[in-house]
Amino acid sequence: MARIAQTTASVQLAPSQDRTGFLVHNDSTAELRIKFGAGVTSVSLTDYNVAIPSGALYESPFGVNTSDGAIYGIWNAAGGGAAQVTAYLDAAQI
Repeated sequence: MARIAQTTASVQLAPSQDRTGFLVHNDSTAELRIKFGAGVTSVSLTDYNVAIPSGALYESPFGVNTSDGAIYGIWNAAGGGAAQVTAYLDAAQI
């Protein structure tokens, strides 16, 4: 699990072939926008996959490949708190 506090675009999780899914809890007072998938190299306030409201939890869908790229995040405003990010890993690879 990683705890990330950034007000600019940042990598929330690095690419990993062992990752089968992930959780992101937005522990900030601002909305967190994330982008993930193959070839993703950044995120912006207008180019993202999921907007996570303050205090909310996002769980990636099972069966969707989330291992091909990094997961990036950016907050829509400065605020207190951070993101709690947890990766699910393939048990056979641990």
